[in-house]
Amino acid sequence: MKLDVLQKRNFATAFRIILAGVVIAFVYPVFRHGFEEPIHFINAFFIGFLGGAFVSYCELDLFYNLKNPGSFIPRVLFKTMIYFIGFVLFIPSIILVCESFYYQRGIKAHFNSPEYQAFIFEKDFAVILVYALFFLLVVIFTREISIKLGQGVLWNYITGKYHRPRTEERLFMFIDIRNSTKIAEKLSELEYHSFVDAFIQDLTPVILNYGGMIFRYVGDQIGITWDGMKGFQQANCIQLFLSAQNTIHRKREKYMDTFGFVPRFVCCLHYGPIVVGEIGDVKSQIVFVGEAIHVLGQMENQFKHSNAGTFLMISDEVVEKISIPGLFDLQNLGQLDLEVGSFNVSTLIEKKIE
Repeated sequence: MKLDVLQKRNFATAFRIILAGVVIAFVYPVFRHGFEEPIHFINAFFIGFLGGAFVSYCELDLFYNLKNPGSFIPRVLFKTMIYFIGFVLFIPSIILVCESFYYQRGIKAHFNSPEYQAFIFEKDFAVILVYALFFLLVVIFTREISIKLGQGVLWNYITGKYHRPRTEERLFMFIDIRNSTKIAEKLSELEYHSFVDAFIQDLTPVILNYGGMIFRYVGDQIGITWDGMKGFQQANCIQLFLSAQNTIHRKREKYMDTFGFVPRFVCCLHYGPIVVGEIGDVKSQIVFVGEAIHVLGQMENQFKHSNAGTFLMISDEVVEKISIPGLFDLQNLGQLDLEVGSFNVSTLIEKKIE
């Protein structure tokens, strides 16, 4: 079975969490027991592997669609508490089973043995729990910070990838709600915030599924980019737009019942050179600066406020590198005169099937 982009991303995340669990678990017996007996490393492997799998399942499935239980700190503490309770239950169980096989005893016999009773009440168990609690807190805190900063941003900070500015060529997409000013005038400020948040929440899985990276929100605008040629592979950028339209269409009743409006959005695509680098001191941020962003911003501004009947604008720089899905043709929209020059733009039209 072929995995889609989102499944591959979740698989990679689960792998990293499990690997971290195994490495952290192996560190404990090295410092606590040295290399005396292999059973300590057997226990550590299964605790790290199964513990990492448990945390991965909760993070990527059980808690994925759960509404945030409070703000940042309460959420970190809530998750840490849930995972710690799980570790309290399965650490002694894993050690009981592993040591029973290792020492060739029955599970009941080993449970009643002086060694296991001493482990639970006198020796390592309490220390292991403190060790597990500390690293659970570190892992969950780091993951939540990474989610807040955005896809790959924390890792880029740690590795210093963009500490020195570098030039790249990237594909960019802006998604912007149409007639947002009129909607904002008819909704309260809190209602409009909820409206935009619902729109972003609904489109986020679509963006991730087609390999896009959300690099900023500006008002009701979502800024998306692809590294290298990922956005052109299998026409991911076009597929994202079509899937986003279908997603909002499927959820139109939810929007009408809750807000009285169904979001209609425009989408612009442009490819070109960009400078990526860290800026700021008190507040540091990785930003994209250059002609590609400037051109796309002007495209989006003109397109959003026009009366065009289409919802997708594609520059020729994108058209040259992409294979359009078979059900669609390109329709030339003509020249777009911008401050930095004129750009030829197109849109999609669905083929008539006879």
